[in-house]
Amino acid sequence: MYRNLLFFLFFISFPIRAQINGGNSSFEFLRLSANPRTNALGGLNNSLGQGDVNMFFNNPALLDSSMNEVASLNFSSFYANIPHFLLSYAYDFGGKVGQIGMGVQYIRYGKIQETDEAGNVMGDFMAADYAIIAGKSFKANNFQIGLNLKFIASQLASYSAFALATDLGASFKHPDKDLSIGLSLHNIGFPIKSFLSENAANLPFDARIGVSFKPQYMPLRFSATAHHLYKWDIGYNDPTFANSTDPFTGEEQSKKISFADNLFRHFVFGTELLIHKNFHLLFGYNHLRNRELKYTEAANMAGFSGGVSFKVKGWEFAYTRASFNGKARSFLALSKNIKDFRKD
Repeated sequence: MYRNLLFFLFFISFPIRAQINGGNSSFEFLRLSANPRTNALGGLNNSLGQGDVNMFFNNPALLDSSMNEVASLNFSSFYANIPHFLLSYAYDFGGKVGQIGMGVQYIRYGKIQETDEAGNVMGDFMAADYAIIAGKSFKANNFQIGLNLKFIASQLASYSAFALATDLGASFKHPDKDLSIGLSLHNIGFPIKSFLSENAANLPFDARIGVSFKPQYMPLRFSATAHHLYKWDIGYNDPTFANSTDPFTGEEQSKKISFADNLFRHFVFGTELLIHKNFHLLFGYNHLRNRELKYTEAANMAGFSGGVSFKVKGWEFAYTRASFNGKARSFLALSKNIKDFRKD
């Protein structure tokens, strides 16, 4: 069973084709995370678990017993103060069911002014995106495989869209060294209902592989995650730039991305400084984010992120600042093992 599923994970990543440029898929909010640890490590990581229940969203194979009965509330304020929530929890039901990871991702865009073609105000409407996720993993020696099932919904005024999707994942943990490898396929599914019947919704598929490693005598853990494995050229080709001319020479301008630049756009790098078992500093760099969002010199820090996590009396707090297009966003999380509330 495990060998067949691992073969399926490897095989399915090759025939799937998609574009990553904006506007080519629906439910793009699925690419976002409100989790501080994920964002501190560059925005993507599918090889680290370490008892953080939020990480099974990144790779369902990371769900393990260390996350049992851990609940986590994550929050970030998106652009224009749009609230983004992520609630996660894992519980072992015993028997044949075993441990299940559960979560809800929710983004509320608030009230938006509605106008007609002439600009006359007609009232307000609401908009929101959410996904309900359930995850399950299976262990075989040093390997784990897992899957997430997702019910996805998007609401825009009187229009709505729904979809079902799954994430598939596999992970390997070295029996002696602090080394882990993760492979994951995201958002494989189909729409149940589209906003417009003539326009079918497409899910934002991704294929990722990552590795995390801590040298034996160093208080550092390094991570590297490669994404969009199914597509080489992931640079955004701006049609307005391609059709422009140099104001001095009159020659047509072209935007060329070098081999090295395009290669590193596929990678996200993260580092954890393990000062104490209850106190970690985290740093990350996302090269694609840096290249695509650094539109001015003021935005040179785009793609860089940093965060901190610490535990106090069984409560874990995490905070991250991640820079996008010259503006940084904050991410907060509060986690607790529910078993701590039970009396002996």
